[in-house]
Amino acid sequence: MNNKYESVKDKVSGSLTETAGRLTNDKGMEYKGKLIKGRGKVRELASNVTDEAEDVKDKVFDSMKEANKFASKEIDQLKKKLNKNSRNDKRKNMVLVGLGLVAGYYILKTVFDNDDE
Repeated sequence: MNNKYESVKDKVSGSLTETAGRLTNDKGMEYKGKLIKGRGKVRELASNVTDEAEDVKDKVFDSMKEANKFASKEIDQLKKKLNKNSRNDKRKNMVLVGLGLVAGYYILKTVFDNDDE
């Protein structure tokens, strides 16, 4: 928020300085005003980029939470089925490894599918 205030302040201050330079026919003051105004525009852009980065971070985090919930639910369901139907420990271990791979796949898929938005 501070960058937004600073950007407005710089743009207004720069415009006033530039106008004063024009009115007094002082080219140095006029250019200084243009530089200050330009600094305000740069600050505004930086603030916008920061806001966008925060939004993207929030979306990725939300997507990861959803993917994790989904994967956990799927793993729990498959574990229940496995405990009912399987008596072989080696087979159980292989299935659990597969479940981990499926969970990882869904997490990555969710993150990269939401990246297109």
